[in-house]
Amino acid sequence: MAVPFVQDWDVVQTLGEGAYGEVRLLVNRQTEEAVAVKVIDTSQAKECAENVKKEVCIHKPDVGMAEKDAHRFFQQLIAAVEYLHDFGITHRDIKPENILLDDKDNLKLTDFGLATMFRFKGRERRLNRLCGTLPYVAPELLSQTEYRAQPADIWACGIVLTAMLAGGKIQNLKIIHTSVVQYHMTAMATRS
Repeated sequence: MAVPFVQDWDVVQTLGEGAYGEVRLLVNRQTEEAVAVKVIDTSQAKECAENVKKEVCIHKPDVGMAEKDAHRFFQQLIAAVEYLHDFGITHRDIKPENILLDDKDNLKLTDFGLATMFRFKGRERRLNRLCGTLPYVAPELLSQTEYRAQPADIWACGIVLTAMLAGGKIQNLKIIHTSVVQYHMTAMATRS
């Protein structure tokens, strides 16, 4: 049964629970648009408000975070990606939207819908499927028919770090990405 939430929006169900609140499914009464909303109870713990600020900094690219926090989260992101790569798995869609923080403020890499094996029994294969989210996609995915998995994931981690640190200055990320891709493609054509 739908419960009124805010103007024109009803809570349909709770999708999940975390340390500080719930994720709820809301449906607009007029348009029938469905959205997921994270509802946070900041009174549950004194560090809750600070943790919410950090999570916003990871997910919202127009808010920069302290270098110390970005450094720690980046180390955790690289450790998570290295762990995957040690097992021959590539994520292929590393971006802020696929990064969560747990109740101890530890980074968790999520959404493995595009992940694939690039190494099995010691044999590594090159990938050829263009996937991921611009502007986090490495230039070689756009300019080559085949690419190595690991550098593509590491490129995306670097863009996530840039987004964490630069905040609002990252608004031109698509322009920067386009410039890098054009440079990379020109360099490839020159070598041919």
